[in-house]
Amino acid sequence: EQEQQEEEKKELRKQTKEEIAFQKQTNLLWKHKDALSKAKTNTLKESLEENNLSSSGGRDRLINRIANSLLFGCLCACKKCGEDRWRYTAKGYVCGGNVSDWEPCDVITTNPPRRKWEMPECLEEFGDYNKYKFKKIKQLFPPQEEEKEEEEVKENQEEEMDTQEDTKHKQKEKKPLTGHSIAVAGKLKQTQSVLNKRIKSLGGTVHSGSVNSSVMCVISSEKEVEKEKNKKVVEALKFGVPIVSIDFIDDCEKEKKCALLEPRLLACTSTVVEPANESDQLKKLKKKTNASSLGARESVSSASTTTATT
Repeated sequence: EQEQQEEEKKELRKQTKEEIAFQKQTNLLWKHKDALSKAKTNTLKESLEENNLSSSGGRDRLINRIANSLLFGCLCACKKCGEDRWRYTAKGYVCGGNVSDWEPCDVITTNPPRRKWEMPECLEEFGDYNKYKFKKIKQLFPPQEEEKEEEEVKENQEEEMDTQEDTKHKQKEKKPLTGHSIAVAGKLKQTQSVLNKRIKSLGGTVHSGSVNSSVMCVISSEKEVEKEKNKKVVEALKFGVPIVSIDFIDDCEKEKKCALLEPRLLACTSTVVEPANESDQLKKLKKKTNASSLGARESVSSASTTTATT
């Protein structure tokens, strides 16, 4: 009985330490929220967009999203399904994405993938953010209680509604760059923020990570290509991703469709596949592959017949 009582006391002390640590983290979050509450809604949305995060939802949700990213880092796509549809719960983050059309993602984690929060200029005047330096810390989770679980359910429902609204909007209005991922590299005649907005207004996704074959093109300049010092430019050349000038975006806006890459091409180490002709090229490749397979089967069949005759 004494041993059991001592174990219970140890467990109680452990819980108390966890609660104290969680309370300190909560206070720090509220400190960020109070500072962010002084910013205008458009400023909050712009800050999220510059960090390639969703700017949907009410003002409180925007503030929560930024405060969370400032402290713990920006949430990234799930490594299993590739979707960024995390929902916060007392047990951890639950992924609401889909591995396939018939299989939902089942990832639950207290340590989801995150990346560095980049402090935009529009937020620097609030809460001494001009001195802000990102230092990632591990997010703590509260002890489970009925009231908190009810709040989670309500928050998850609101998050799901935001996601559904985004999906409906995307389905309703297909834009010139819908479904295409575009990276921006180096110093250009327009700021990163302005260019990001233009790409997103055309329906495109701004790719902030390493450049690979999933990226349609990289927007850059002749100087950056000649220097070959920018990381994204080097990666684009390595993987054969077309590097085009900012005029490509101008063309898309004027033509109101995905413009050709070739006229604005600065560099490419492989054959340029135009987005507009991509499906046709894939069909031709599929026919060629099928024809080659059929020819191979006929050769094998002919060889077998000759052997049998002999």
